[in-house]
Amino acid sequence: MGKRVAEMASERGHEIVARLGSNQDLWGQLSLADICVEFTRPESAVENIKRCAALKKNVVVGTTGWYDHIEEISPLAEEIGILYAPNFSLGVFLWLKMVSYSAALMNAFDDYEVGALEFHHKQKLDAPSGTAQWMANRVEEKIDRVKKLDVTSIRMGSLPGTHTLIYDSPVDTITIQHEARNPKGFAKGALIAAEWLQGKKGLYTLEDLWKDV
Repeated sequence: MGKRVAEMASERGHEIVARLGSNQDLWGQLSLADICVEFTRPESAVENIKRCAALKKNVVVGTTGWYDHIEEISPLAEEIGILYAPNFSLGVFLWLKMVSYSAALMNAFDDYEVGALEFHHKQKLDAPSGTAQWMANRVEEKIDRVKKLDVTSIRMGSLPGTHTLIYDSPVDTITIQHEARNPKGFAKGALIAAEWLQGKKGLYTLEDLWKDV
């Protein structure tokens, strides 16, 4: 994703001043940046956010699997802007809105059991995905009988990502699905988030970015 964000940044008129990997000597280059976009690994994300904060740089975080550390990171948002999300695709954001609405409707209909399925490429490390976890949270919040939504995760090939919410009754099945064709939507969304976050302080999610949608 970091490579894709860098490629699309130039298309949107932005200049990449530093691309940081495991080489710690390059962190000084961030002094030239207006904002940072973090797509790494769960075990690296928290430390990377702290380093960006130490340099007073706002940061968009697309890495998942580190959300247990939100309370640790929250105080940093008093000094910088931090926007985090498991998925920056506008389509996924709209799909999650549909998930919430459908779950609120289904709360009254006990005949329907609820399940979920998600596919990703075999290089994806976390399972279930951050997006699937957000889906599960919305269902658990809206449907009283669902205490914990079971999500089946499949990792294979080069699939960019498919998330499916399933309502099944004895007489029919209803599915609500988002299928990514390629990662461009994720990269574009991350850059839109970076443009929006410029000059802000606080801890934000996609609800803040697209609050008028």
